[in-house]
Amino acid sequence: MDKQVKLSEAEWYIMNVLWENQKLEKDALELKQITKELKEQTGWSSGTVRTMLLRLIDKGAVSVDQTTGVYKYSTLIDKERCVQEEASSFLERIYQGSISQFVACFAKEGKISKEEREEILQLINQMKEEE
Repeated sequence: MDKQVKLSEAEWYIMNVLWENQKLEKDALELKQITKELKEQTGWSSGTVRTMLLRLIDKGAVSVDQTTGVYKYSTLIDKERCVQEEASSFLERIYQGSISQFVACFAKEGKISKEEREEILQLINQMKEEE
């Protein structure tokens, strides 16, 4: 992904369905498959999903294959990079770029599990070793 693509909250739902499908190395998805995946979670109609897919195509985040007569949708952008850009934007917007303030917010609320604390400590130790 050469350019940053800003996804709306609703677009994240669709992208996650497409990324999950891609992770399973399946073919591109038809509109009805995407709608079915999202129906219970969001209650969206196929018209709503189609509108959001068109927006994602315009943004360069999704491609559509029309060669078989049935529109099939797949992602054009990498999930990890998209998540990283969204996290960086959130961190800058809410915590003025301070990771320590972000972690402290969750630590004070007791929302970091023992396993997550261990993961954070491992990351910190790994960063120290790389210095």
